[in-house]
Amino acid sequence: GEPPTAAAEAQIIQSQLAEIGVKLDIKMMELNVYVDAWLKGDFDMAIALNGGRADPYTMYNRYWTKAGNLQKVANYIDDALDSQMQKGRAETDPAERKAIFTEFEKHLAEMSPWIWLYTSYSYTAQQKNIAGFVPTPTGTLFSLSKVTIQQ
Repeated sequence: GEPPTAAAEAQIIQSQLAEIGVKLDIKMMELNVYVDAWLKGDFDMAIALNGGRADPYTMYNRYWTKAGNLQKVANYIDDALDSQMQKGRAETDPAERKAIFTEFEKHLAEMSPWIWLYTSYSYTAQQKNIAGFVPTPTGTLFSLSKVTIQQ
């Protein structure tokens, strides 16, 4: 029941760790069992196929703040991350907000409680008679209000 991508990633990591003498036992689970254990933070290490968001607040607030609903999954918190997230959330000036979240991401990378393996591409497809659809990095479908079907 595990998605094939996650299983392949786990096997590659297992092979790479074996090269430096680290033994990794993989426990495959049905997807619903995995999700339940993941939400409880009941794991030592997990492959998670989390999608990202273009906005750091909407992506990271749930994991890296004291009040985040997925803080158990992250199993890591520090005052700097929490403070920077709250400052970034409240800031309305785009340049200032970017600077705050740049520091947030730098701190997160330096602490490395998680390791992000890759970012996938997003693809869209449409028929030739569709006009006005604009894909967005956030995945929103706001542009559907401007879509027309041409004859």
